[in-house]
Amino acid sequence: MAKKNAAHRANKKAAKADKRKKQLSKRRPPGMPGSNWKAATQGIEGLARQLHRDWYSASHHAPLFRMGNALATGSLWTIERMQDESTGDILDFLESVGISTDAETFANRALELLSTDRFVVQDWLPLLPEAGPVHQRDRVHAANAVLWERWLPDTLHDEEIGYVTALADATLEQDDSELLGTLESLADVYRGLGDHPVRRLHRHREGKTYVRVLLDALWGAYETGQLDDGSISPEDEQTALAALDVLVPELLPELLPDLAPLREALLGDAEHDWDDDDDDPEAGVDPEPGEPGT
Repeated sequence: MAKKNAAHRANKKAAKADKRKKQLSKRRPPGMPGSNWKAATQGIEGLARQLHRDWYSASHHAPLFRMGNALATGSLWTIERMQDESTGDILDFLESVGISTDAETFANRALELLSTDRFVVQDWLPLLPEAGPVHQRDRVHAANAVLWERWLPDTLHDEEIGYVTALADATLEQDDSELLGTLESLADVYRGLGDHPVRRLHRHREGKTYVRVLLDALWGAYETGQLDDGSISPEDEQTALAALDVLVPELLPELLPDLAPLREALLGDAEHDWDDDDDDPEAGVDPEPGEPGT
């Protein structure tokens, strides 16, 4: 049962990643770094250096750069490509390059580092030949990211936090129609922070940006009436508000004046919905003798 639940969460996470990929496909501004990237010879490692981003984010950005024929021929080992591989095939590949792991060993190290990039750079890449091909190193990065999705679906690594936050920030700047999807993704991030969300975001370079973007997304969804159409689950709305209650005082206390009226508005609306039941003339009326319920 536990394996089935983990697989379900991993599939749900992959579906949300597909949604984020569609959002990202609209967002490559002119002049974005990476115009000199040679995919066939530099791999995703080279794109990460040009974008000044981690490997994980660069992998998600790679489809935006249709250069040469590396993408067309499938020679790039992106996370998306690796997701088509079975776990057994991924482990067989890792064994072939001298990397041995299993679910327990992987989880212990991942929970210690909380970073797929640091995991690969510190533990796995040193096991490869010093002058190994760049696409082999990309494949190792992708293997780590996909095993993390499958074996630790409820624990976000630092790179995913940064990627989702940056995408949400860009989305809010360009497209109000994506507010609910953005809010859903940010609520998922909070749930994946574990038992110490303030500590994790305090040391994360995008931590304060996450808090600001979450507040902007919730305000925007409320002001445009998008919270009222049922497109977002009450759980995500409540998670977003609870996250802000925890994070704003600790990480961005200057935003407390913005949070207070939003909190009052959302909770006031919830109380109003509850009070609407009092307008029902049948609500709360004791049945007459002889009626059902007496």
